[in-house]
Amino acid sequence: MQRFTLTPESPIYKGGDGWSEFLAKRVSGKATPVKMWGFTGIILAGGENRRMPTNKAFLEVDGEIIIERTLRIFNELFEEVIIVTNTPELFIKYRVKLVGDLFNLRGPLTGIFSGLLNARENFCFVVACDMPFINKELVSYMVANRGNYDAVVPRIGKVVEPLHAIYSRECLHAMEQSLLVSQSPRQRSLTEFLDRCNVRFIEEDEIERFDRSKRSFVNLNTPDDLKMVLSANSLSKVSLRGA
Repeated sequence: MQRFTLTPESPIYKGGDGWSEFLAKRVSGKATPVKMWGFTGIILAGGENRRMPTNKAFLEVDGEIIIERTLRIFNELFEEVIIVTNTPELFIKYRVKLVGDLFNLRGPLTGIFSGLLNARENFCFVVACDMPFINKELVSYMVANRGNYDAVVPRIGKVVEPLHAIYSRECLHAMEQSLLVSQSPRQRSLTEFLDRCNVRFIEEDEIERFDRSKRSFVNLNTPDDLKMVLSANSLSKVSLRGA
């Protein structure tokens, strides 16, 4: 397996024609498999799962368990993969690094901080465990546009997607301060935190080059979310499976 090194001079880094050609080869299967140098993939699986009758990570969508699909994609792209979870016994079979929340505080900021602190690489691609339609080409494009930003985050109109985003370990100090002084969930809000960061937003027209329907950002929090996925795409099949 080769390592893919991004440099500012590379047309792939800039998302130019070289990038389009590279992705075309990746999609057609003609490109040599590569891993993205300097990145850790982080899957957040520490939620309380109160609104779903089974663990969201183990929902089967289109014949594949969500977390197993995400692990497959992340293992293809990244040299290190971490699952952040407070129930490691459910995920130990996957043989990746497991870490728990370092603060007893609800919210994804806690999980992202815990993952970043334990990551070997300086940049981390973070997703939630209940996102069944992660798009490998969009992930790769975001990686190629990381620059020297604190974060790289998709944005659709005014809506940001902080649970399908890149975070630098340079964010650790600011995240820790936010967690230490927070008195409410709002103060631990990821969108509030991003307002204080140097962010590269991946805009809607960029997203649509790889994911026209923007299914990458679908997450399954409730049974109603399952129904919505099924009604939006009659080809999708969802089954509830225990861990």
